[in-house]
Amino acid sequence: LKLAPFDFHDFELLAKNLFHNLQVLRLFASKEITYLDANWWQNLILSHIPNLIMFDFQYIYFTDSEQNIMPSYENLIKNFTNSFWIGRQWFFSTQHSFGYSGNDFLFFSVNPYKSTFILGGIIEEKLNFDSVHHIDMSNSYSINKFENYFPNATKLTFEYSWPSPDYSMDINLSCIISLEQLTEIVVEDSPIYFMQFVKLLSVEINLHRLKFDYVSIGEINPATIEEDPIFQLVSKKNVVKNLTLTYDGSLEIVELFFALCPRLQHFELHYVITPFLPPLIRFILSKTNNNNRHLSSWSILQETVETEEILKMVIKNDQLFDDYKVEYFDNEIHVWW
Repeated sequence: LKLAPFDFHDFELLAKNLFHNLQVLRLFASKEITYLDANWWQNLILSHIPNLIMFDFQYIYFTDSEQNIMPSYENLIKNFTNSFWIGRQWFFSTQHSFGYSGNDFLFFSVNPYKSTFILGGIIEEKLNFDSVHHIDMSNSYSINKFENYFPNATKLTFEYSWPSPDYSMDINLSCIISLEQLTEIVVEDSPIYFMQFVKLLSVEINLHRLKFDYVSIGEINPATIEEDPIFQLVSKKNVVKNLTLTYDGSLEIVELFFALCPRLQHFELHYVITPFLPPLIRFILSKTNNNNRHLSSWSILQETVETEEILKMVIKNDQLFDDYKVEYFDNEIHVWW
């Protein structure tokens, strides 16, 4: 459950009516201080959630959401250390300087079953993160101050937080994770800088899945990028098989990714504007494009029936395929061959 705007008393009513047999509760909350009342939680669990085994709780405090009442928060947090919590092996910790404000913090569960961890602040104690497989980076720059390690992390998500081009991602990330183990990177609502990512991919040798919203090559000529020694090395050895992009009308970005990742098997595009479709189709499905030789499926999201008609027309007129399948449903087009 994500309960950032959810009224505390509504949650209490929900728990009393529906949670009697609940065994696993993952809860993300913010703003309403009552969610940090340990005594209320204890009474609610004993009375209405008696079968609860797993309590995975996260609470974010933002200084700009209300007046600074940090002392009240700190006093409440101390109450999560009595025998009720310790006896159930439910432990908690705090990330200070969470996000981009020195006073923001994240109060979170420390447990052997947490698979996703939000990283955006400073933790002053050594914790066991062996169970974490997915790190959600809310502030990339906090990596430099983070003294814990995630030995089994395989996925990174950057939301509004991909760092500036001069930030050495490959060097800094290696302080908290094993880059060789990463298999997936997702960047949402934040631009990535192409050559910065290429350098990162040069050490993340097992990445299989990528998802980006916005990609920038700056003022660099695409031909110059493809001639770069690091680009050529990465192109030869990376194993990326699944790529998702938000299309901004730039065919050269798509061409660069296909040149960088010639082992792609599935490609997904979001928000393709109809006038850009024909050249895009010809490039992706071209029989003379050596960089698409492993590609076997393509998806276009947030599109219309008109998109399907254009796709079929270009394939037929250019004789791109003899044997293929197209399906359109729920504003999505999927092509297999």
